[in-house]
Amino acid sequence: MVRPCPASRLSFSFFSILTLTLTAGCGGGGGASSGGDDPPPSISAPTIDSIDLKNGPVHGGFPVKILGNDFSSGMQLTIGGLALECMHVLDSSTVVGVTPPGLEGLADVKATNSKGSDTLEDGFEFHEGPWQLCGMQGGKVNAIAVDPSDPLVMYMGTDAGLLKSTSGGKQWSPLLEDVDSGTARVRIISILIDPVDTSTIYAGRYGQLLKSVDAGATWIETSGGIKAGECTAFDPSDSRVLYAGGFGLYKSLDAGETWTQIDSGFDSNAVRVVVVDPFETDTVFAGTNDGVYRSTDAGDTWVRVDPALGYNSGLALDPLVPGHLLAAMSGNLYESSDWGGTWSLVEDGLPSGSDLVAFDPSTPGSVYVARSGSMYKRVAGSDSWFPINSGLLPSSIQAIGFDSAESETLLVGTFEALQASTDGGLTWTRLDEFRSVPFVTDVCVDPSTPDTVYACSSGSAQKSADGGKSWVTIADAQLLSSSVFNFNAIAVDPINGDLFLGTSHGIHKSNDGGESWTDKGLSFVTRIVINPLDTTIIYAGTQISGLHKSTDSGDTWVRVDSGFTGERIMDVTLDPVTPQTIYASCTGAESRIYRSLDEGATWTQASGDFGVWVLDIEIAPLQPQTLYAATYFGGLFKSSDMGGSWTRIDAGFPTTAVFGVAVDPQDPSVLYASSHYALMSSNDAGASWTKAIDAIWTAYLPGSSHYLGITFDSLDSDTFYLGTTAGLIKTTTAGL
Repeated sequence: MVRPCPASRLSFSFFSILTLTLTAGCGGGGGASSGGDDPPPSISAPTIDSIDLKNGPVHGGFPVKILGNDFSSGMQLTIGGLALECMHVLDSSTVVGVTPPGLEGLADVKATNSKGSDTLEDGFEFHEGPWQLCGMQGGKVNAIAVDPSDPLVMYMGTDAGLLKSTSGGKQWSPLLEDVDSGTARVRIISILIDPVDTSTIYAGRYGQLLKSVDAGATWIETSGGIKAGECTAFDPSDSRVLYAGGFGLYKSLDAGETWTQIDSGFDSNAVRVVVVDPFETDTVFAGTNDGVYRSTDAGDTWVRVDPALGYNSGLALDPLVPGHLLAAMSGNLYESSDWGGTWSLVEDGLPSGSDLVAFDPSTPGSVYVARSGSMYKRVAGSDSWFPINSGLLPSSIQAIGFDSAESETLLVGTFEALQASTDGGLTWTRLDEFRSVPFVTDVCVDPSTPDTVYACSSGSAQKSADGGKSWVTIADAQLLSSSVFNFNAIAVDPINGDLFLGTSHGIHKSNDGGESWTDKGLSFVTRIVINPLDTTIIYAGTQISGLHKSTDSGDTWVRVDSGFTGERIMDVTLDPVTPQTIYASCTGAESRIYRSLDEGATWTQASGDFGVWVLDIEIAPLQPQTLYAATYFGGLFKSSDMGGSWTRIDAGFPTTAVFGVAVDPQDPSVLYASSHYALMSSNDAGASWTKAIDAIWTAYLPGSSHYLGITFDSLDSDTFYLGTTAGLIKTTTAGL
């Protein structure tokens, strides 16, 4: 929604009133599933007929449906050599899932089971999209690593980038800011710390490996053009010897300076796991999309040793017992005690699904498995697995780690969080609470320096000085030393830069960019609007006590909502030409819009009873007589006479729940409206609409992504920010 001051801002008090129930990602760690049904007793080789959507973003997360024949549980399906994520076999002719990340261009779609395979050549095309992650998002945890010399130093690879903690996970800061534009916000899927020199760290992306020699302060690309980074491993006897897998398997003898491809004989070049035997370091195992391979000469030659033809989702070597390993293959878990010479099925107590596997480095015989969104453990002397989920957030588990060989701390990364257990999985605590950003509640852009962006979520307020590439927390419950539990609104004074933050505890003011805050009273504040011509005048809407006004920059407040039929203020906006004119939406016995022509001294009704919450009021900047009103499950309305009459204009919307509306500050015929799973755009002032963006672009974010509102850059209307229930995204091309 566009505001006169700050020049363009999104605010959404609706989310301080209604808590959305979010579903976290997808279960089963990205492997095949058919709702728990057993595989059919006999199967045939699968065939692929078509894919419903033939192109999508390179960052993945694009929902697709593949049609064909003889699909079954345990089947593997890849796009561009990487496994289809969140895969579910609906029936023998239909598979659904979301695309993995890929390299720009055409990619094959391949289905494989124990009877054979079929390939749809060039069946899908990866391309760059108009939207980019802009921080503030949760993002699933893909990799975890702990400094072996200091357990307080931890690294976390997420869909939102690489993060570092020096406090044992209590606080985190982003890394990779210096590599290239936007790198800090791309998906990191592997982390490797040099056990000899722990300041040397490798971070893998799909098709790229990055290296730091100063504990993450600076980074260089060390992959030398190889398409690897998904998995990495050291030779335990010589940390200069490095293996990297992804689109092939590669080896370096000089700490990543040069590389040699060593996957000759592999049936698939998609390498998902590589592990080096700690007892016989010339013995190396590689898990691929179609099997497990073993080399006894450091990668010069390979033999296939997998127990069952199919996709390898997990592979682990026991660090305490020579020759002992586990392999997750096509939905089943197998165990070997002779370096893969023979295998046995070890499924007792486990549900169906794919796995991540890890041996406890300090307790002989203890093994952990992640399956179907849960953790399981097997102890020495037992053949059965038992669940260890007390306090574990239900979500697809993406990574398992330990803080050191001497510690009992077990780490688990999911679609939502990083969690830890210090008692072998009996209980769990969350280490990355700051990353719990279920939705972005408000955004404002400083009109004097448009690269300065402020945003708040349910749990904090943050600031970016680089257009959303990186963020620092400027307020949370601890910093404010109060009982704050919701951060709902944020505004910046366009003249002096003072910040105003609306929370469940009231209004807080900072005159030093968020370094310190002063409590300014009120409670359950959901809206803050500053008069652009006289910034000492501020309006604050609340959830429980109506609309308030300050004429002294927030030091004192008076109530100014005489005649309203309720006390819950949903939105407040000022006329950009004559800010003495104010509109406010209020919900109580009725849901109406009210208009004041004298700065709130008196009010008249500017609408009838909508019957649903009016979440957002927008004034066309160049046509102030034109208003738009977004309602919750009531649709989108337009008035051309300052609220005298209203017409519904949301034909073609996927839902009547419209969260926000915005008018291009330079072209009043261009509109955007945000709703469940779609951003709609209009080039004719609302007469017709098209989808500017839908859930395909943010399906990879945690939870169900609802588009909440739009905040324009005041100097460039092609640049705007879109707040969602799963984070903040940005376009610099008007979404095109």
